Amino acid sequence: SNLNIIPLTVLMYCYEPVKLFTAMALSPSYSAVVKKTESADHETNKDLAIIIPCHKSEQFVLRTIRSCLNHVEEQQIFIMDNDKSLKPQDNTAKVIYQNHPRVNYFFLPKTGNKTIAIFYGAQFARSQYPYSLIIDDDVELDANFTFNKKMFLNDPEVKGLVYPLRAMSRYLPGTPMNQLITTWQDIEYQLSDLE
Repeated sequence: SNLNIIPLTVLMYCYEPVKLFTAMALSPSYSAVVKKTESADHETNKDLAIIIPCHKSEQFVLRTIRSCLNHVEEQQIFIMDNDKSLKPQDNTAKVIYQNHPRVNYFFLPKTGNKTIAIFYGAQFARSQYPYSLIIDDDVELDANFTFNKKMFLNDPEVKGLVYPLRAMSRYLPGTPMNQLITTWQDIEYQLSDLE
């Protein structure tokens, strides 16, 4: 008689993952390639600062910056290099200044804390830009990204917007192992969003 509850228990524990897998299987695949579009409207985003906390990012921060430049000007980007040491441990600053000299780069010694880096970035940006977008140093904004300022203007209760993450990989597209790892990472993001 105790065995009768096992199917019900299995069903209860499997319902949400099965629902999530089904939704993922039926959802369209997304391209990880970010292309610069000529229709990017910098005027629409003139009030937007992009804050990017980073640490040892010289290998990939330029891709992130270039994807942001589809939407904003260089001076609207704030790179906050947070480290536990007294001086930078890589050439992130040099890479940024050589390629994009108007990007705001700040080294925050002895912090090593992403939250503090975001806080300082918001403090530096807020005198010029009333809105801030916070992204990680390895995130590329899609060419079709739009900042919906109307959400803030139409409802005074709205103080922030959260855009969901999707895991994508530009490396080895189409290989089964790459797809499996990327899919599992995407599931992790979606499950964390359910909490």
